[in-house]
Amino acid sequence: MTAERPLLPNLIGGLLLLAALTVAAVGGLLARDPDLFSGLALPSLPKVEAPAILDTRRATGPDGLTQGLFRPEGEGPVLTFDAAGVAWGDAEPFRTAPHRILTGDDRWNGQGGRLSGLFDIARDAQVELRRITEGEAPACVDGAPARWLAVSHEGPTVVVAVFSGEQPPGPEGSPARLCALARVQR
Repeated sequence: MTAERPLLPNLIGGLLLLAALTVAAVGGLLARDPDLFSGLALPSLPKVEAPAILDTRRATGPDGLTQGLFRPEGEGPVLTFDAAGVAWGDAEPFRTAPHRILTGDDRWNGQGGRLSGLFDIARDAQVELRRITEGEAPACVDGAPARWLAVSHEGPTVVVAVFSGEQPPGPEGSPARLCALARVQR
């Protein structure tokens, strides 16, 4: 019994040999007559300006997380971000973990309030919702513990909202769950 040779490896080998022979033939022609293809009119591509590269290192770390010291635009706390850690004013840092990405168009309470209105950002701006996992975040006026942190980062400005409640802020939530709101800049 004779073994059949697989078709695919033979086909690939043949195509590679054909490509190598074509390159060698064109190379040989060019070696004899370097101006052989000089008369061909090739289409020119339009000149495109390269986009400016944004320097995001000022407000984010190498992993893309908001990082560093941010001061309030007016009255308010200084916020210090260190990866998943956040220090609110002079308090000890608390830790957060990512929950989900929202946009300014998402609702944060049952009365129709959108994050774009709360943060004064565009409706398509990204908002990161994080769960507070360790430490003490600013408590709500009613003494309820803070459980959620929403962060919007546009250029040197960061807007942070702190919410209470076991469930994340959303269309079923109460506006009273908003504990703190801070707008800070690098």
